Amino acid sequence: MSPIIHRIASITDLEVNWPREQTAWLSTFEQEQLQWCRHLQRQREWLAGRWLCKQLIHDETTIQTLTEIDIQSRDVRSRAARPRVLIAGRMQAMDVSITHSQDWIAVAISTSPGCRVGIDLVPRTAAAPRTLAFWLTEQEQQWLHDSRDDTLLPIIWSIKESVYKATNRGETFRPQQLEVRRSETGDYECHGAGLSILTDCKIVVDTHQDHILTVTTHQTPSLAEAS
Repeated sequence: MSPIIHRIASITDLEVNWPREQTAWLSTFEQEQLQWCRHLQRQREWLAGRWLCKQLIHDETTIQTLTEIDIQSRDVRSRAARPRVLIAGRMQAMDVSITHSQDWIAVAISTSPGCRVGIDLVPRTAAAPRTLAFWLTEQEQQWLHDSRDDTLLPIIWSIKESVYKATNRGETFRPQQLEVRRSETGDYECHGAGLSILTDCKIVVDTHQDHILTVTTHQTPSLAEAS
């Protein structure tokens, strides 16, 4: 399996392909997790994320049946948690991030030791939230004010979300503790609390039709390096 892979797809297109019979492709644990999605649209998005993620893993491995792949996103107390991947009951060294927006679902998977991944989708026409000061630092607000690029806001928004997903250890998302900048070479970089650059993050910003797609990878010390 490639160290980092990601894929984006239409939820409507995926829905045509996944079996209506959940036992045909969802693990017992996943079927239980699905019950936490009360809203029908949320169930549809959840199923799309699982289907796309399992397709990626299936295509890159020798797994025969999708029920062998178990993507768990709740802990033993049934609280929401970072997705964990088990194959045939064995925990895998994979990091998974899933995002959705409108009719799109996107998944990123890392199998590189110590490398976490975050993915995010934001519409290119995303309107500025009323609480702009909550989302942007003063420098970012000035950047936005001076810029003629109408995609700058969704780009900053998407970067912050993906960086948070790749780096957080359970902390609450506080956008103002992250500041997005452009380097002298034109690359996007993110600065954390205290405005120190997160050099262990690699940020890739792309467009997909009417959306901004950002994938962030965050390299952390492996267990071997830490010992």
